[in-house]
Amino acid sequence: MSDQAERTRYEALKERKRAAGLTEPESGELAQLEQRLCDVETTALAVATSQTQQQNDSLQAELAQLQSEEAELEALLARKERFLFHTRALARRIEAERQDLLASYQRITGEELRELGATQAASR
Repeated sequence: MSDQAERTRYEALKERKRAAGLTEPESGELAQLEQRLCDVETTALAVATSQTQQQNDSLQAELAQLQSEEAELEALLARKERFLFHTRALARRIEAERQDLLASYQRITGEELRELGATQAASR
């Protein structure tokens, strides 16, 4: 019901029906007003249901996108962890080789090899 006068009339007829009863024309009028109320509510519910469904569809699409991103990020993290593992292993092997070279030099010459700093080594 969109008209305030119809609402007021509907409420008045409902009250009269409870209190004393209605005449046949009033009963018909109340039935028509109730039907209009049902029609208005049905329309409002259909619109609200449609909007809710659209929101739900949008949220489902967003959820699917986020789940896809999450899976990609988990794969990227696993890849990064493998890279870090291999990088650390390589660094350990390089350090072990460096230590072996220093020890070999000392064994051969009887002297410790003086190590150059990173900037000195890079400039040579």
